[in-house]
Amino acid sequence: SKSRAVDIAAAMGHLVPAEKKAVFSAVEADDVASEVLVRLEEGDLHLLAESLPFERLVTLLDQMDYDDEAD
Repeated sequence: SKSRAVDIAAAMGHLVPAEKKAVFSAVEADDVASEVLVRLEEGDLHLLAESLPFERLVTLLDQMDYDDEAD
C-alpha cells in the first residue's frame, strides 16, 4: 500500500484543490490515507486537513508512524 500512497500523493500534486479533495475522499483505507498525507506538499496537507472531519483527521494521525509525524 505504500507504493499506492506514493502514486496517489504524486498524482495529487497535478490536480486543482477540488480534485485533490475528491481523490483523497475516495481513499477509504486509513493506512493508505495517512501515508498519502505524509507524502503531500505542505500546502496540500493543509488543504486536506482543513476539509476533513475532525474524527477522521485524528484517526489518520493515529495511523502515522512516529517517524512520519516528526518529519
